[in-house]
Amino acid sequence: SYATAWLSNGTISVAVTEDPEGAEAELRKTWGGLLCVTTVEKTDADLNEVNQELQAALGDQLLTSGSTSPDSLDATVVFDDGSIQDWADTTYGDGLVRISSALEPVS
Repeated sequence: SYATAWLSNGTISVAVTEDPEGAEAELRKTWGGLLCVTTVEKTDADLNEVNQELQAALGDQLLTSGSTSPDSLDATVVFDDGSIQDWADTTYGDGLVRISSALEPVS
């Protein structure tokens, strides 16, 4: 099923959750230009749902969050000693949410 699409340097890139060959064959019926079809685990709707859950769970700790690639979310929190990343990995699976900390400990 369809996950997301984007245009870059004249190439339409489309991400699907399954059957990339079938998706490419269907798209070729109407698009003759440069095309890249890839497979991802999550759709835009899935990532949006996770993003909303992050906002609710982290509250004021969360500074920014959003999708920067078709298969993951980046989130910046005030401070993460590693426990927030551990929680995100446990909750959503390794690599789906990448946590970065705005503040770093002073050595």
